[in-house]
Amino acid sequence: PYIDIEDIWIRRDLPDTLLIDVEECSAVFAVVQGGSAWLVSPKGKIVEQRPAAQALDEPVIDGCELLAPSVGTDMALATEYAGRQASLLALLAALDDQQLLDQVQAIHLADPGQLTMDYADRFTVEMAYGADYERMLQILTGAIGKLESNQTGTFHLDPESEYEAVLTLD
Repeated sequence: PYIDIEDIWIRRDLPDTLLIDVEECSAVFAVVQGGSAWLVSPKGKIVEQRPAAQALDEPVIDGCELLAPSVGTDMALATEYAGRQASLLALLAALDDQQLLDQVQAIHLADPGQLTMDYADRFTVEMAYGADYERMLQILTGAIGKLESNQTGTFHLDPESEYEAVLTLD
């Protein structure tokens, strides 16, 4: 049972009550390697292992390799992806904070210059590693809100450019 716990908060309510709040892990993304799918929570904790064929409906994180994955541990990426791991965890936290996790179908880490996300079943979103993902997601959702529901394309989000978001329509 301890494997299913993401966070615990303990509070004292005087005079004689102790309150314990428990947040369960939720499997959000699958990292497939070696015939297994490792399900990862938004905080980067590995919460379940399944055969790869049983995780076809889960959103995926690809373009990386987990080091010694084990249920109940935090995910760790191979050394060459260490910098990308921090960005991945920051993006997952931002998606979780803005309740957008269910809009993501995949996160791709293979490109050393940027991470790519498949979003809302109709957009590809490109963002730099180490970006302010909270802000990038606000820009993204604001821009999508102004589009027609049948439009698809690629968003390139870059806070350093003159235009923070550039959309190339399909």
